[in-house]
Amino acid sequence: MTALKGKRQNACDTNPCYHGGRCTQTFQDRTGYKCRCSGTGYYGKKCQFSVSYNLRELVELPL
Repeated sequence: MTALKGKRQNACDTNPCYHGGRCTQTFQDRTGYKCRCSGTGYYGKKCQFSVSYNLRELVELPL
């Protein structure tokens, strides 16, 4: 993949997204990329947090 115009390097070349998240270059973030986590079961800047883990925590909370 090529870098965005005005950038020296493609921020997605290092594969910063975890768990199958898709990397997209952007000028809007200082890191130069955004991870798209849709459909992976994970969320967060790099798709590093499990949705199911957090759902378990919610279920275990006392009412």
